[in-house]
Amino acid sequence: MKVALAQMPFWPTYMPPLGLAYITAILRRRGHEVVVQDLNLECWTRVKKNHANPWDGFLLDNASNLKYFKEKLMPMVQSDLTIYAKKVAFGEFDAVGFTVNELNVHSTRFVVQLIKKMNPDIKIFIGGPEVYSEQNKLLEDIYSGTVEAAVIGEGEEIVDELFEAWETGSSIDQIIGLVTNNKNSNYEKAKKRAAIDFSKLPLPDFSDFYLDKYMHKQIPIMMSRGCVAACTFCTEFVTWRSYRVRTAKNVFDEMVSIKKSTGISSFYFCDSLINGNHQMLSDLVDLILNNNFQCDWVAFCRADERLTKELLTRMKNSGCKELFFGFESGSNKILKLMNKNNTVETANKVIKETASSGILVHGLFIIAFPGETSEDFYLTKKFIYENKEDFYKVTIGGTLQLPPIAPMSQRPKAFDIKLNADGSVFFDENGKWYSKDGKFSPKVRANRLEAMQNFLEAIDVNWDPIPFERTQLSGFKKLATKLKEKHQLLVFKKEDKNYSSNLSR
Repeated sequence: MKVALAQMPFWPTYMPPLGLAYITAILRRRGHEVVVQDLNLECWTRVKKNHANPWDGFLLDNASNLKYFKEKLMPMVQSDLTIYAKKVAFGEFDAVGFTVNELNVHSTRFVVQLIKKMNPDIKIFIGGPEVYSEQNKLLEDIYSGTVEAAVIGEGEEIVDELFEAWETGSSIDQIIGLVTNNKNSNYEKAKKRAAIDFSKLPLPDFSDFYLDKYMHKQIPIMMSRGCVAACTFCTEFVTWRSYRVRTAKNVFDEMVSIKKSTGISSFYFCDSLINGNHQMLSDLVDLILNNNFQCDWVAFCRADERLTKELLTRMKNSGCKELFFGFESGSNKILKLMNKNNTVETANKVIKETASSGILVHGLFIIAFPGETSEDFYLTKKFIYENKEDFYKVTIGGTLQLPPIAPMSQRPKAFDIKLNADGSVFFDENGKWYSKDGKFSPKVRANRLEAMQNFLEAIDVNWDPIPFERTQLSGFKKLATKLKEKHQLLVFKKEDKNYSSNLSR
């Protein structure tokens, strides 16, 4: 079969999509002709020259808002999307697959519907994290027959079975892990598939991607799937369900193969955390060191007592440049609400030992988590302030969203979130949530986020993402912002004086 695979805008353009590289390898192993296109990258390359770059920071987050997408983003990319849809519809393709996330769901649906309208016979399948979301229109596309199949969770084995069924003409309705246009197929059953056997996967195929055009000359790689934690705001452990790791030898062989085939020796571990299995991490580090393999790498990491200074030092020597830690908050009360199973005290220790090992510490934080009081917010500022010399960067994102499949969205009463009459989460016309009493409103959360931005500037911490409007400051606006930053530092000092005497955390 002739198969097209694609990623639509909008999504960060740091590096090629790992998921599509795995699906490409799976289909080519079956002997299919596969044409891969990262239209997200191509649109970014063209659009950024003529517009405020919608792929940057806060602007990119707006892509999930349908109204904003239609008014601001669609005019920038509609011609690209239409041209691609025609190329697939009239290009003698038998099937086309898309990876769908919360930021490209609207552009993907536009292309999917256009392709089906022009060529009703082409088979369309989708996968990716947004397939889980029951609050968008993807399921309507499936049940209407516009999309033949949606892959739930790990897609490699499912896609393999899907194409075997299409080749033989057998039914796809019984493939566990698929949602089909058979309305009798059980969506919940589709999620219940056994975890994939990593040893049966081919190495991801990046040969069709324009690797030199991405922002970073870096290749994504996977050491594990799932997470050892079950944070209430996160969807990772819901998506992957169980935590599993590849063998250190298998990962190392992939790194060697990628360097040989692409000339790139910089790696980005896409795992939820690289230290879910500390022994496996240690074994991989030893393989890199013992084979004198020259590379550099970055990864997400969990603040854990087992992340010792000795292990961190070897990680640094093996090429580890930067670790991303989800510290989230400086309040143990909030960490407990998040089900982080971690403490501020452990985080402080890990920061010091990571930084002293020569690895850059990149701290990730969530601003305005449900239940966060002014004192909790102060504690987060205090945590950052006390560790500012050891932070390479702090990322604060926007205010907390509520992904539909996250635990806190599934049981919002536990977090005092305002509900509709049917028990679902109430969202206003802009997709914003409220506390049950209405006091923790979107405006309050936005003010808290701005206060953190001004505080970070005041204490001279490297932070992101910087809102687009802040990059355009000049004259009076620039002066006014500087005054706000100084004010936040004064507020912090006042809070420190008021709270420090009665803190018992």
